[in-house]
Amino acid sequence: MVSIWKQKPAACLTVAIALVGLGIPLIVAWSIFGPAPTVSAPEAKRLLRDASTILVTVDPGLSARLPEAIVWPLSSIMEMRDVSQVPDRMRGKTILLICPGGIQSARAAMHLRRIGVDRAFSVWGGFQEWITQSSIRGIAGRVSQTSDAAKTIPLFQPSPLHEQFAAVLTFFGIKSMYSILAAVLAIIVWRETASDVAALRRSMVAFFIGEGFCFVNVVVFGDHILLFEHLHSIGMVVSLAFFVHALLEGLDTRLFHFSDESRCAAIGLCGACFKHSEVPCGLRRMFLLSVPLLGLSAALPLFSPLRDTAYSTLIFGTIYGYRHPIIHQLYELRYLPAAAVVLFSICFFTLLLVERRSVKLSKVLFSAATGAMIFSYFRLLLVAAFTERQVWFAAWEETSELIYVLLAGSALFLFPKIYPSVGSILGMRGEGSRA
Repeated sequence: MVSIWKQKPAACLTVAIALVGLGIPLIVAWSIFGPAPTVSAPEAKRLLRDASTILVTVDPGLSARLPEAIVWPLSSIMEMRDVSQVPDRMRGKTILLICPGGIQSARAAMHLRRIGVDRAFSVWGGFQEWITQSSIRGIAGRVSQTSDAAKTIPLFQPSPLHEQFAAVLTFFGIKSMYSILAAVLAIIVWRETASDVAALRRSMVAFFIGEGFCFVNVVVFGDHILLFEHLHSIGMVVSLAFFVHALLEGLDTRLFHFSDESRCAAIGLCGACFKHSEVPCGLRRMFLLSVPLLGLSAALPLFSPLRDTAYSTLIFGTIYGYRHPIIHQLYELRYLPAAAVVLFSICFFTLLLVERRSVKLSKVLFSAATGAMIFSYFRLLLVAAFTERQVWFAAWEETSELIYVLLAGSALFLFPKIYPSVGSILGMRGEGSRA
């Protein structure tokens, strides 16, 4: 197994990220939503026109925001063991269950079905989806609590003209710009064989694919396909992981020469090199110290609150709903930090226990952990900063991603001599690729 990691670290990184970042979350999401009987928010509103249908909130905290809903706490539902325990006013009714993000209501709907309530449904996406699918008239004047219970925001917020311009220009302008740029960068270095450039190419390909899912989700499906947004997030995590791996490979093979038999560039700091004498390696000791500290730092988002804020606005006459689904926040602020902590821990013990020159596996694990941590922190910052004005969440996400792609491409054009394909484009002679 270790030999496979040594020979094909990039392939192993792809598999590791795919399993940890995509497979497990999808399995968990399917276990929550797959078996649950659901209806969309528009369908739920159509069903409520019939007197035999009732809207039930399983979260008492929603009662102020949904005064038309009957409060039936999830804890009370889960305690029931037989259909005879269902309250009289709900018997024979079509029960539409709702909660802030659609997770608690899915659990409630599945439990009610198990005990014999055949017409219980969960409203897909919960209150967040309910708001973004509402008409302006339906939510005008209502307010929603923020993470600070003392503060509220309107469920409909008019957007100033500059915010509307920001929303349109960043999504259609900046997103198109950096997507094209990422594709161009990948094509330019497509035939490069150097390990760091190959990792950078994979980073840009993953980024381009992820942004493609985001674009299709918004333009075609109105940003309501949760799977597409999850694949967008996966593309970012994979891209960041490969970008970190490219940095590590570049620093190692082109500057420090830690993994080969060449003279290590850090010998001026260490005084002697472990390759030629029996001395501890300073770089290895630095990583043994920094990896646990990064692992500890990666846990910070685990303690941040989830925010169920949602509101609608008008963007040049088109109603648009802003929300950051709780199911995505669970992935970004719970799953990814936990995965990063685990990967950093494995990386530490690999460095500690595996022979000191076997660093390829450690670089793969470190890259995967760092990619997950960076994206988690990125989304934490955006959610915390722009809970009440989520148009700026989207605007700054697009702007940051443009900066990221420009940063990724800058190394190729700042140092063209070491990249033959880039050097040929700029009319410079390259030094050749190293495998």
